[in-house]
Amino acid sequence: MNHVFLMQVHRSPALLRRILLRLQAPGHYFLLNIDRKSPQAAELEAALQGIDGVLLVSHRNVMHGGFSQVECTVMQLRFALEQPQDFAYYHTLSGQDYPCVSTAAFDAFFADNDRSYLMLDSDAELADWRRKKYPDRVNHWHFQDVCTRPWMRKLHLAGALRRACWWLPRRPAIDPNTLVGGWNWFSIREPVVRYLLDAIDRDPAFYNRFRYTASADELLFQTLLFDRREALHIERRNSLRYVDWHPTRPCAGLPLVLDERDFDAVVASGAFFCRKVDEVQSKTLLDRLDAHADRTRPE
Repeated sequence: MNHVFLMQVHRSPALLRRILLRLQAPGHYFLLNIDRKSPQAAELEAALQGIDGVLLVSHRNVMHGGFSQVECTVMQLRFALEQPQDFAYYHTLSGQDYPCVSTAAFDAFFADNDRSYLMLDSDAELADWRRKKYPDRVNHWHFQDVCTRPWMRKLHLAGALRRACWWLPRRPAIDPNTLVGGWNWFSIREPVVRYLLDAIDRDPAFYNRFRYTASADELLFQTLLFDRREALHIERRNSLRYVDWHPTRPCAGLPLVLDERDFDAVVASGAFFCRKVDEVQSKTLLDRLDAHADRTRPE
């Protein structure tokens, strides 16, 4: 069984190499987008030297929360489908998602598995966020993908343009009650990928309507797949990833950057990846996860 890992990275070359070395195995392949504007782009590309299974290194300019994230993922999915390896599973990862299990345990879990894994909104989240969050995201103008230059970001130009254009209507409007959200990172089977890309091709106007919206990566794929989740054997509330959005200790941003204090929770979750991690702040956690994975890998 072959797996392909679709990665979007922009920092921390040493961490990227560590992740790839932990994932490297027969039947494991990698498509990487190294952000074009990253000051570490050359070092990130150098970190790939000697890594088996790298099929594509692209250099798109990807903006956090922008439609460019969606476009990059779609490009990677299309490229992967065209390859001769016949991938069974497609896994999206950032450069701060760390493997929590051995490659042997990883492969054993997915062997003869007909499930796909996403984290989609719960019923309570849908009821709340369709009122409070999603209308702003899709029916106002957002300019992350326009304000890409460093001086624009330094001046927070995207926010200024958003406020200036607040009263300009988006047409056609999207009914927030038709939207479903969720996490951007998933592990899905090849039939789900084909359904997703076919849905985009059947209705390119719907796909393109998500340009100039906020966090389309957390809405578009999820909305297209939600009504087909049972037919496509999609796990609605399990992405196989440990992420702490509600930390009990002070943190600089969300999700929480994990450290050794989170080891027990990560292992108990049964997740195959944890995020976000940092090569310095999370070093002890990563060392402990490596040791645990190697100690518990199946024979």
